[in-house]
Amino acid sequence: MNNVLPDSVALELQKHLADAGVEWHLGTTAKSLNYNDGGFNLVLNNGTVIEPDLVVSAVGLRANTLLASQAGLAVNRGIITNALLQTTEDDIYALGDCAEVMGHNLLFITPLLAAAKALGKTLAGETTEVNYPAMPVAVKTPLYPLVLASPARGLQGEWVFEKAESGFGIKGLFVDSSEALLGFVLSGDCVKDKHTITKQLPSIYP
Repeated sequence: MNNVLPDSVALELQKHLADAGVEWHLGTTAKSLNYNDGGFNLVLNNGTVIEPDLVVSAVGLRANTLLASQAGLAVNRGIITNALLQTTEDDIYALGDCAEVMGHNLLFITPLLAAAKALGKTLAGETTEVNYPAMPVAVKTPLYPLVLASPARGLQGEWVFEKAESGFGIKGLFVDSSEALLGFVLSGDCVKDKHTITKQLPSIYP
C-alpha cells in the first residue's frame, strides 16, 4: 500500500499488525518457493528462509493491455478512453480494471459500476459520460481500521495530520495551497469522520 498511504499512517498500521503477531520482512523479495515433504519452503533474496503453513500471493493489480496494444489501441497504465469510455477506436469501449478513463486507472468496484451505468446508457442510445464522484475506500484491517481517498496523481499539495482524541488513529488531510481538500486518510477512531470529510472532496471526474 506504499502508493496510497502516507508514511505516518503506514507505520501505525505496521505496528498494530506486528503487535498482533505479524512478522515483517521488508526491503527484500521472494527468491524461490518450494513445496517439499508436505510443507512450504520460502527463500528471500537476503538469504532468510521461512517455512510457512500457508502462502498467499497479493501482488496488486496491473492491466493486461497486450491484446489492446496489438489491436492498435492507445494504452498507458490501462486502455486509454475518453469520458464516454471510447478507446482510440470509436466503436471499441473499455471499462473496469483494464481501462484508464480520462487519466484515471481506478482499480476497485465502485468506479466500475459507475462506468457500466454510463456505458449502458450510451449503448442504448443516450450518450452519457461517466461521472466519478469522490469514492473513499475502506481497507479491511479490523485491528487498525482505515478509510482513504487518495489524491489524484500529479496534484500539488501537502499532508496535514492530527491524532485522534482517544490516541487511537490518525486523521490525514491532503490540501492544496488554498487549503482545499484533495484527499484524505482516516485510521482507528478517526474513521467515524468518513462521511463528513467525504462531502468536502471534489468529484474525481468531471
